Parts: sequence; structure tokens; C-alpha cells
Amino acid sequence: MAQRSQSIVTLGTASVLSVGVISLILLLALSGIWQAGQGLSLAQFNDPYLWHVLWFSFYQAALSATLSLVIGVWLGRALFYLRAKGTRWWLYLASVCFIAPVILVVLGVVGAFGIHGIWARVLFQSLNIYGLTGILLAHLFLNIPLFVRHSYLLWQSIASSHWQQAEQLGLTPMRRFRYLEWPLLAPGLVSSWVLVFLLCFGSFTIVLALGGGPAHTTLEVAIYQALKYSFEPTFALYCALLQLVIALALTIIFKRQEKPNPIAASGDYRPASGSLEKLCMRASLGLAALFFGSVIIGMFTPLIDFNWHHLPMDALFRATFTSLAIALLSWLFCIVLVFALSYLLMQSWALHSLRFLERLSDFYSSALLYLPPMVISTGLFFWLWLHGYQVWLWPLVALVNALMSLPFVSRIIKPQLWQLQISYQHLMLELGLSRWQSLRLVYLPVLARPLALASAFALVLSLGDMGVVALLGDTHLLTLPLLIYQQLGHYQFAGASVTGLWLMLLCLVIFAVINWVGERSRALC
Repeated sequence: MAQRSQSIVTLGTASVLSVGVISLILLLALSGIWQAGQGLSLAQFNDPYLWHVLWFSFYQAALSATLSLVIGVWLGRALFYLRAKGTRWWLYLASVCFIAPVILVVLGVVGAFGIHGIWARVLFQSLNIYGLTGILLAHLFLNIPLFVRHSYLLWQSIASSHWQQAEQLGLTPMRRFRYLEWPLLAPGLVSSWVLVFLLCFGSFTIVLALGGGPAHTTLEVAIYQALKYSFEPTFALYCALLQLVIALALTIIFKRQEKPNPIAASGDYRPASGSLEKLCMRASLGLAALFFGSVIIGMFTPLIDFNWHHLPMDALFRATFTSLAIALLSWLFCIVLVFALSYLLMQSWALHSLRFLERLSDFYSSALLYLPPMVISTGLFFWLWLHGYQVWLWPLVALVNALMSLPFVSRIIKPQLWQLQISYQHLMLELGLSRWQSLRLVYLPVLARPLALASAFALVLSLGDMGVVALLGDTHLLTLPLLIYQQLGHYQFAGASVTGLWLMLLCLVIFAVINWVGERSRALC
């Protein structure tokens, strides 16, 4: 009886810490939007600029996702057909680009293709990167590696027998692609395209830094400008409501198109290809490597002209302290939430009567995939503005960052928990292990490495975020991404490069230290 009461108390505590806290944040955001939206009517949505912003949001997202798909699939095909030696680096680049601070990508695009960039010095001609061109370049850098990785794994998943049958039938490369490759690739690639479209549709930092004016503005940037510059809360509310409706509709489409991750086939067969096709593939890989390399180098080329005596130490130390404090608080919130949601998930696996907890855990762990962070931040902005609770600014910024990291962190932890449930649950019951013994002897050794990776993801994603801090923060809340953005806005490219280098070093140190702690904890357990 006492054990059952203890289980009920633990279950209730986990529910309050996860479902209760996340629900409170969502309710505060929706409450702020609702209170600010009193008196709105549909007729007020007939604003030509609002519909221009909506059209550009769709246009740049569709163009970015489609170009990334075409280029990424071709490069993934080249890696598969050529058995290229750099395949491992391309797959690693996909992971790095996914968590890279977006403001560093902006800095790299400016350093590579700007007026004083690498290619301007080599070709004596520069691109106009402030507008759609710069937005596309930054989105391509971030998203092409994701398509390369996914398409390469999809090609790997095609069984050797299928390739051999296509060869026996004498199919030409075009027919082989049409009848064999495309039917197997299409479902997974459509799912990836929808996901990348969602990411580009909600792009904030890239469009804010490289948009170049009102003609190239997305809904999220329009919200920020309306609240921070012109202070038009009504227009910001229109944009937030539109983005909320569109994001929910696109999420439903994404969930329907979502497919499980491909599993590589055991065969090592590669279809034959002509010499001209191989030459084109090698040239494409070389050009792609040149593009990615120039953006990465472009992040730090302004250091050549930097006068280290003019290093803004005060601003750098203040931004570093603020970024680390928010990141650590966000990590703490994220770990508490993921542990509480994981406990609900494991209870749903253990008891059939609690199966509803699995759906509840999945929904709340992915809440900010369904509801855009900028919409939640807008609602919290209105709530803070109407009630004047500025004392909650730092915890709210950290909590929204934690909710942004939660979908990715939970996807790292959940497979390991499921494996533990299958492999060791009955054994732990038969041995009569207490919760502490189970945690120390079974869970920690298995979860040490995934927890370390999840912690690194949460910290780095919070360190590199600029959207939530830019909207909710005030003049006293200066983070490293905001400092880089301010330096870019004042054409202090060398100073921005120094700050970017410092931010990258912090991310690398965090990954190295947390990985060492994870390995050490696993060994000690």
C-alpha cells in the first residue's frame, strides 16, 4: 500500500513538473495573445503589407527547401555511387549544421560573399547578399547537408537484390532512377522537404540579418520589428495569429508525411555509372565542398584585419556571462522536463491502463514543433507588457529555450529508454532492485552517453538562440548572438568574427567537456 502511494506521489510530481509547467507557459502565451487581441476583426487582416510578408515567407521557404532538396539529393547520390572517402565528413557536417548557431552562418555568408569577402577578393566582384540571395545562401548552407545525409541513408537502404535485378533487366540509368530509386526515395524526401520548409518558414535570424529591408521580411521578423521598432502590437498580433494557423496546418501535413528513419541495407552493392556521370558527380562534390568551405572560412577571415587592442572586453564578458547563465538555466529546465516526461512514458509502457500517458508525453515533448517559438514569445511579450512581470524575464527566456530543445533531447533519450524497458525491466523486478539501485546499476550506465549528448544539444542550442532573447529581452539582456548581430549591423565585421570565434570555441568546449563527463560517468557506474 505504501509503495503504491509512493508511486502515485511520484507520478503526480512528474505530471506537475512536465505537463503542468509546459501547460502554464502555453496558457500564459495564449492569454497574452487573447488579452492583446480584444477587439480584433477579420476585416483588419486586409493589410497589403501583411499579405506581402506572408507571400514572401512562403516563397523563400519553398525556394530554399526545393533547392536544398535538389542539390542535397544529387550530392547524396554522388556519395553513394562513388563510395566517396569524404562521406563520413558529409554526414558529420549534417549534424554540425543542425546545431550550429545561425548567426555564425550569417557571419560566414557575409565573410565569403560580401563586399569585402573571400570571393570579392578573388574575383574582384561581390554579390548583393542583402535580400533573397543572402537568405538562400544561408538556408542552403544549413539544409543541404540534411538532405545529403537523409538521401544517402535512403540509397543505402535499397537492397542489393533490387540493384542486381535492375542490372539483369538492362535498365538505363534514367529508367533505373524512375522505376527503382525514386519510388523508394520519394516518401522519405517529401517528409524531409516539409520539415525543411517549416524551418525556413520560421527563419528569424537569417532574414533579420540578411533580409535587407521590408521587401524581404517574413512573419517572424515582422513580429519583431512591429514590437521592437515601430511598436505596432496590433500588426504583430496579426502576424502571430497567421503564423500560428499556418504552422499548425503544416505540422499536420508533416505528421502525415513523417516516415521512420531509414535503416541501411546489409549489402554493399553499387550500380555501375558512366565515366561522364562520375566526372559530373566529382565536380559537384568539389563545388559543394568549395561553397561550404568558403562559408566556414568566411566566418573568421575578418580576423586578419582586426586590431586586438580594440577588443570589446566589457561587452564580450557581459554577453558571455548572460549567455552561459541562460544556457545553464535552460539546460536545467530541459533535463527536469525530459526526466519527468520520460517517467510518464515509462509508466505508460509498464501499465496498460496508463497508455494515454505515452501520447501525452509525446505531445508535450514536441509542443514547440507544433507552436512556433516566436508565437509563444509574442504571447509572453504581451503578457509581460500587460502585467509588468519583468522579474520573470530570465526564467521565461530560459524556459522557452528549454522547450525548443526538448523535442530533440527527448528523441535522443526515448530509444534508449525503450531498449532498457525491453531488456532489463523483468530482470530488475526479479532481482528486487530498489529505484536507487536500478538507477545506479542499470539506467545511468546505459543513459550516460545519451544524456551527455542531450545536455550538449540543449546547452549549444540555447547559446546560439537569438529569436527569443531578441523579442523578450531588453537593453540589459545582451547575449553573444545579439552582440554579433549588433556588430554586423554597425559593419564591425572583425569584431563580429572575434565574437563568433569565441562562441564557436564555447560550443566546442561544452561538447568536449560534457562528452568526457558522460564517458567518465559511464565508467564509474
